Amino acid sequence: MSANQPSFIEQARRAQIVETTIETIAAIGLSGASLGTIAKRAGVSTGVLTYHFANKDDLIEQSIKKLFEAPNAFVVARVDGQGTHRERLRSYVTATLEFMRSNREYAVALVYCQGAAGSDANLSRMVTRHHGQIRKYVGRLLRAGQEAGEFRSFEVAPMAGLVFASIEGLMLQWVIDTDALDMDQTGEELVATMESRILVSA
Repeated sequence: MSANQPSFIEQARRAQIVETTIETIAAIGLSGASLGTIAKRAGVSTGVLTYHFANKDDLIEQSIKKLFEAPNAFVVARVDGQGTHRERLRSYVTATLEFMRSNREYAVALVYCQGAAGSDANLSRMVTRHHGQIRKYVGRLLRAGQEAGEFRSFEVAPMAGLVFASIEGLMLQWVIDTDALDMDQTGEELVATMESRILVSA
């Protein structure tokens, strides 16, 4: 291990602090998530936070990174296990909604962070970058289906944006009112709507 590489214990502590930060944002919003509040919820001093993170902006950035990377890893693992491109696209939607239901705090914290991005240039850049990566991933799924002859001819970029925006809209509604939607039923309707436009055989 190099001198600059964090130890296993330091990595575990950083991960714990990030998780606590996400829980704090979900509980009281991004504006209320001060270093002092996060430290108190984590059961440590603010000095511990600033030992592991340069400042609050660094901690928030790492937390937002986790908010996107955790569901992405969950979804990709399930998509990659599917055979046809139709199954992969369906799995992308259902796995995304599954992660959301199982990790509500992540969904709530993500909505808070995305909502604040409009008035914070650095936050906006972070969210924009992650959104772009997701749209590109969906675009690759769609393009691969076209190349395999399973999907119709359509413009990939706007369709990828529409798929991503539909899921983001479901997340926002569900965060605001958990009982507003039956997520299983809504997910099935979303998949059916996409397939009616995308599949060659539809």
